[in-house]
Amino acid sequence: MAARPLAAHIAAYIAAIRDYSHHLPRCPRCTRTVHCPTGIQRHTAYLRTQAAYRAARDHR
Repeated sequence: MAARPLAAHIAAYIAAIRDYSHHLPRCPRCTRTVHCPTGIQRHTAYLRTQAAYRAARDHR
């Protein structure tokens, strides 16, 4: 039963990575250190899902 929540965290983490990594090369304002407002939102979502995934993984 613990596999489902972890799988959901993994799926969200992968989706956030893809969303963020697809935005970076297409945005002329974004770099790895400076972000446009959309880039900030996507980077924040990436960091939140990463933290949630790691917490779920470490809690097991």
